Amino acid sequence: MVATLVVSGSPSRAAPPDGHGSLGYITVVCLAAYIVFFAFSLGPIVWLMNFRDLSIAKPRPGDGRIYRLQLGPNFLVSMTFPIMTQRLGSATTFLTYAGLGVLTLLFVIAKVPETKGKTLERSASSGR
Repeated sequence: MVATLVVSGSPSRAAPPDGHGSLGYITVVCLAAYIVFFAFSLGPIVWLMNFRDLSIAKPRPGDGRIYRLQLGPNFLVSMTFPIMTQRLGSATTFLTYAGLGVLTLLFVIAKVPETKGKTLERSASSGR
């Protein structure tokens, strides 16, 4: 995901002033690749962390807060992207999100337990 953001940010700096060239194709390919990589990496991790924190046997009244908290970062990206692109330019915006992606990777490496080969119940009990 970070690599696609870096590539998206790099050609934006050298975009031809008339808007022609391969910049549009590079952007579309990077966007498609970002979505694919997200689907195999960060997307499932967020849901895994949600299930790990939820009570499997008996749901609690506050369990819905986890889903609301997950939507917060999505909302922030949706709201800040147009503003950042207008004020900072596409290159800086994509590279800023790439930097945040590196921080997210470090967080996942440090804080998210391995669950490969474990049942949902076992991964939930190891995460608490």
